[in-house]
Amino acid sequence: YSVDKLKNSVSKLDKRITKSVEDLDGKYKEMLKEKASVQKVEYTLSKMWEGFGLISVTRAHFGLGCFVNGTLIQVDYLGNVKKIEELNESDTIYNPDLNMTLKMKVFTMGPEEDGYIYQFITNDSFQVSVTKTHPMKICNVGDDKLEIECENIAASDVYEGNVTQTINGYQEIVDIIKIPADNVTVYNLMLDMDV
Repeated sequence: YSVDKLKNSVSKLDKRITKSVEDLDGKYKEMLKEKASVQKVEYTLSKMWEGFGLISVTRAHFGLGCFVNGTLIQVDYLGNVKKIEELNESDTIYNPDLNMTLKMKVFTMGPEEDGYIYQFITNDSFQVSVTKTHPMKICNVGDDKLEIECENIAASDVYEGNVTQTINGYQEIVDIIKIPADNVTVYNLMLDMDV
């Protein structure tokens, strides 16, 4: 009797947790959609204001997550990379999800004034350091490695044991190091998706 009661309690708890996670996921996805719309408007307005000589575009106008010095960015499908600080707006960036090389629309840099930089290390020794709001591609990989579902979540919401995609495929995050930001220079790029 007590085993059945325990199973029933665990089942109810599992359903509540699943519902809560689905609700939070829905809210997060909606927030990302809203942020993307706001960023498009901000981009258009910033370019217009910049054209009138009223402002210069900085990463603060977009509120986006960013990369730190030394981050390697893949610039073509062959795997060639450049350090982010060596990029300019005439460079192209390879997007593995789309299997396309895209032009940059905006390339910005500026100080990260507060919070932390998150350094992620995967089991293939890949490392990347980003700001807390930078979207990280986190994946659920089925046992057969054929069923893969991925979503973007803020770097500050990623945990050790999560799976992400590197240039070597799907890898487990084995370590996360939080480093105080202390006005470190960070870089962001916005790709031209109007192909």
